[in-house]
Amino acid sequence: MTAAFTVGTLNIWGRWADWPARRAALASCFPQPGPDVLLLQEVRHDALGDQAEELAELLGYPEQVTVEGHRNDDGSEGLAMLSRLPLTGVHHEALPTSDPPRKVIVASIACAEESVTIVCGHTVAVPEHVRQEQVEAFLKRAGERVVLGADLNDTPDRVAPLLAEAALTDALDGHEAPTWPMNEQTFGTAWRETLGHAPQFSLERRRLDYLLSRGLEVQAAGVDELQCDGGPHASDHALVWARYGLAGASR
Repeated sequence: MTAAFTVGTLNIWGRWADWPARRAALASCFPQPGPDVLLLQEVRHDALGDQAEELAELLGYPEQVTVEGHRNDDGSEGLAMLSRLPLTGVHHEALPTSDPPRKVIVASIACAEESVTIVCGHTVAVPEHVRQEQVEAFLKRAGERVVLGADLNDTPDRVAPLLAEAALTDALDGHEAPTWPMNEQTFGTAWRETLGHAPQFSLERRRLDYLLSRGLEVQAAGVDELQCDGGPHASDHALVWARYGLAGASR
C-alpha cells in the first residue's frame, strides 16, 4: 500500500528516427527510480518486436497493459500502461469515432486504502473538430480520484478552459513548457526519410502532453526532455511526470 505515487506520460514516437539510439538514450536518461505508473503513446507492435514489452524490461516495470489498433500498416500502434504498483479493473474504452480509431486504457491503483483511477490516452491531431470531440470526451472521465495522462495534440490555452468544468487540475498548472518536438531538425529529417516529403505542419515547439487529476494533491511535477550529455533525445516528446497524494493528506 502506498501513501503517494508518481505517474509519467510519454509519447515514445514508435520506431521513427534511430530507435536503437533513442532506446539507449531512454535507458541512460530515464529518471530513477522513475514513475510508479508510466503511460505511453505511439507504442509499436510489429515484426521487429513489441515496444511495450521492450520498455517494461528496460525500465523495470513488472506490470504491462497495451491496447492496439491506433494504426495498422506493417504492424500496429497504440497505448501502453506500465506499472510497479498492482493494477486492477483494467479495460479499454473508445473515444469518439476517428480513422484510425482511438481508445483509452483504464485501470485502478490503491493509494492509502483508496482507489485511484488511471487513464492513458492519445487524441488525433486532425481533423480539428474530431480532436476537440476526443479531448472533451477524455476530460469527462468520471471518478472521485483520477489521473488522466495523454498526448492531447492541443495547447494549454485551448485545454485550460475545459478543466474547470471537469474539476481537473493540470499538474503543470497551465505552464507552457514545450513537450514537442524535442528537436525540430531530427523530427523533420525522420519525417522526410520515412514519408518522402517535409512535414506539412508547423514544428514550432509547444506543449501537447498532460497529467490531469481530480481528488488528489499534486506534490511535485515537471518536464524531463530525456537527453543526456548532448546526445539524442529518447523521443520527440518529453516525459511529463507528477507525484500525487490524497487531497488533504499529510506528505
